[in-house]
Amino acid sequence: MCRWLPALAVVVTCASPVWAHGPAPTPLRVLTTSGEIPDVVLTNIGIAVRTGESYAYVCPSLWGGLETPLAVGQPAGEFVVVGTDAIHVATQANARSCSLTASPAFGPVDSSSIVALASGPDLTVIARVEGDQTSLIAADPLAGAPFASYEMAGRADGALWTGAEFIVSGARPELAIHRVGDGDPTTARPTAPGPGSPQRLTPRYATASSVYFSAITDDGVELWRSEDRGATLVRVLSGELSLHGPAAWCGGVIAVLDGAIVADPEAPPLCDMELFSGRRFQCLQNAGSFTYACENRVLYSLRDAEIQPVFEVQDIDGPACPDARCDRDWLHFGAEAGLVDTSPPDVGPDAPDAGSDPGSDTTTDTGVVPDAAQPGDVAPAGRTGGSGCSLRGAASGWTSGWSWRRR
Repeated sequence: MCRWLPALAVVVTCASPVWAHGPAPTPLRVLTTSGEIPDVVLTNIGIAVRTGESYAYVCPSLWGGLETPLAVGQPAGEFVVVGTDAIHVATQANARSCSLTASPAFGPVDSSSIVALASGPDLTVIARVEGDQTSLIAADPLAGAPFASYEMAGRADGALWTGAEFIVSGARPELAIHRVGDGDPTTARPTAPGPGSPQRLTPRYATASSVYFSAITDDGVELWRSEDRGATLVRVLSGELSLHGPAAWCGGVIAVLDGAIVADPEAPPLCDMELFSGRRFQCLQNAGSFTYACENRVLYSLRDAEIQPVFEVQDIDGPACPDARCDRDWLHFGAEAGLVDTSPPDVGPDAPDAGSDPGSDTTTDTGVVPDAAQPGDVAPAGRTGGSGCSLRGAASGWTSGWSWRRR
């Protein structure tokens, strides 16, 4: 059993936009949703979990400090996040209380070796890379041991659950598309649909008849499609800088290419694409029965005839749990993002002089208490990242039976 999840809270003074320096805060991905308003959203400053009309802040320090970790929601409502040294699992409730659980099934990990994360029914799959070898490990994150594992030659770039099987693909040292589900795994080694060899090949989206892949090439980014289980690939779209999606929308397939929404010419939507004219999106996905795209600080639901805002970074109140690590992260990232007002309180003309207390020895000649001595202040937390890891290679083959139906 596994689910997708959310979390949030309030700790320091929240303000209307105070635009500070630092990374522009933005939503990145919906992790779980039970309706059009998402329940859990991954952002570039942490995770937001819905609490009624607002969202609580789940801080990066809970999983080791990675600001934008690999994370995925699960059908039952939990979410899974790759930390610096463990795979963490949370429900919406325990995330709000800052109590993420380190998965006993996956054991200790090193985040720098985890290149892909995907979820299917009752199972989560991680792809770990060492050198030119990839280990695919499947487990119920809350169970005691992995359910199955598979060793494959080459470096994986990504994994995707299609609804019936996992697809794992990579471009090094050669193009390879692995399909793993009930029955024996299969591997296809197609040729690139054009000159040159891609540097990365990542599965992005699947329909009943097609699988879409993003490819990074010497010339930029491309969207490829296969309709024969990976045996052949067809170029669909080409861009220079960025590709998000694709995703289903209004009976067709769309993608965000260099900020603009474009359609697969072979699967055009039934609705008017003029709806997206002039917009510059930075993410695109399907979650539940909805299609989402983000633009700057706002996440939108793409309806057939309108674009509806459903989440804004400004909706995050702060941490909902009494955890000093999250207080520090919120003060640090929230202030950089303009979500927290860190300016001294405005004192009126009749207020006592801040430097007139005869018992105080912490004032300056301006009469202002230094920042580190302000009541309730916490030193901003520094950013941390992952470290290296090792994994022994093994001969190709399953180490235990593989079936997505739990026995």
